[in-house]
Amino acid sequence: MPVKRVFPEIALLFVFIIGLFGETAFAGYRPELSGDLEIGDRYYTEITLEEFTPDEEDYISSEDLLDYYYYTKFWLRYRQQLSRDDYYYIKGQYYEKEYENKTGYNNQSIDLWGNYTYRLTEKARNRWEVNLRNKEYYNNESSSYNLLRIKYQFFYKHDDQQTYTAYYQRQWQDYIIKTLKDNICDRVSLSLDYKLNQRCDLNSSIQFDRELFEKGSASSNKYGKKFKIGFKLKL
Repeated sequence: MPVKRVFPEIALLFVFIIGLFGETAFAGYRPELSGDLEIGDRYYTEITLEEFTPDEEDYISSEDLLDYYYYTKFWLRYRQQLSRDDYYYIKGQYYEKEYENKTGYNNQSIDLWGNYTYRLTEKARNRWEVNLRNKEYYNNESSSYNLLRIKYQFFYKHDDQQTYTAYYQRQWQDYIIKTLKDNICDRVSLSLDYKLNQRCDLNSSIQFDRELFEKGSASSNKYGKKFKIGFKLKL
């Protein structure tokens, strides 16, 4: 599958970035650099019954600590407006989780995103997104994988009331050791946002999914579809 050695080829992405940097001198727009550092933890507890009261309707309980993990997440994004009609950004992220007890869940992941959005007409826009991920489990290498996701979106604003969105996404997930877990996921979605009046907005979408595994895999192929409709009303 195409992501077995995707990260050694990340250099190709940076070649593309450098090519875009060359255009900034002519664009007249200043680039934007943003980032974020987040450090935290999460605890998992279990409520246990200690003692019934005489009426056996109320009881005293306590919480036992099952596990906890702490994490560090850092991301950096470079955004460049090229003209009134198009822009791109490149974003990188590092995310690490360390468990106290379930050390098999300890992992780190590195993500790279690329986004290029451009306007076709006053009513229509295109967007391309690429995501590369390398996720490594320190004590459970069979769960480590590389991922490549490509997404294309099309936006069309018919008028002040109706906006249509369509996208197609394909994802390749390749496991470093357990190659029979390799899979390809496809997703197609169509949605409509409709402004009924100044106080009420309606939204609807239909989505189709499929997940295909390698031949001989213990996992079965999966197919699905869903439809949803929602609203926002100003009271």
